[in-house]
Amino acid sequence: MGPHYPTLVKAYLLGASTYLDSRGIHHFKSDLFRQFGISKPRGWAFLYAGVDRRHLEVETRGRKLIISTDDLHKMEEIIWQYSY
Repeated sequence: MGPHYPTLVKAYLLGASTYLDSRGIHHFKSDLFRQFGISKPRGWAFLYAGVDRRHLEVETRGRKLIISTDDLHKMEEIIWQYSY
């Protein structure tokens, strides 16, 4: 298994590649890999994966909710109904 690359280096590579592609600037991916000190196979793997690994809508960390979102909406309707 090769060296571990910090998330920051992966983000730099992906950001630089995306920026250059979106601006239509001609570049070689191998130059980017060399700039960030990443081997070609790992660099291509990062670019192909290129998706955000966070899933914010399915966050499972932290304290469990005491009141569900449906209950909050019902409470809000009652508050608006009686003008509180």
